[in-house]
Amino acid sequence: GQSEGNYCTFGYYEKYDISSVLDKLMEIDTIRNFGIWGNSLGGAIALQAMSIDKRLSFGIIQSTFDDLHNVILEYSADMFLGIKSKFLVRYVLFKSGKIAKFNPDDVKPFLSAKSITNPVLFFHGSKDSKIPIEFNKRNFSNINTKHKKFVTVEGANHNDLWDINSDMIKRKIIDFLNIYVQKN
Repeated sequence: GQSEGNYCTFGYYEKYDISSVLDKLMEIDTIRNFGIWGNSLGGAIALQAMSIDKRLSFGIIQSTFDDLHNVILEYSADMFLGIKSKFLVRYVLFKSGKIAKFNPDDVKPFLSAKSITNPVLFFHGSKDSKIPIEFNKRNFSNINTKHKKFVTVEGANHNDLWDINSDMIKRKIIDFLNIYVQKN
C-alpha cells in the first residue's frame, strides 16, 4: 500500500521490491520457505528477484521474456504494422531509461537466470504471439540447477494457458511443489 514511483523499469528496480516484501513477511511471520510466481512481465521480475535474493527457494515462471530489447522489438511489430526496427527500439529504450532513471541494457532475465540455483518450473504457450517461446526457453537453459522443468502448453497463446489446459498445469505445479519444495 505504500508503493511509489511513476515508471515501470521491467525488473530493474522492481526486483528489490520483492526483497522488501520478504523482509516484511519475515518480520510478521515465522514462514521461511518463500517462492515466487510470475507471469509475463512478472516472470521477468521473478527471475531477476531470484538471482539477487536466495530466500526465494523456488519459482514458477510463465510466458516471460529473456531480454528487454528482444521483447520490445516483438511488441513494436504489433504497433508498426509488423515492422521491427532495432534502431527505433534502441532509441525508445534509451529515452525510457533516461526518463525513468534505469539502464534498459541491464534488464536481461536470461543473464539473471545464470545465478539461480533453486528449483524453477517454466510454462509457455506453443503459439504465444506476444513473447516467443524461444525467449523463455533461453531463460530455462540458463538456470543453473538440475531441478528445473519446462512445460509447453500446446495450442496456447500468451494469456490463455489456463483456458487451454488448466488440469495439466495444476498437475505439473503440484508435482513440482511435492518434489522440490520443502514442507515447513
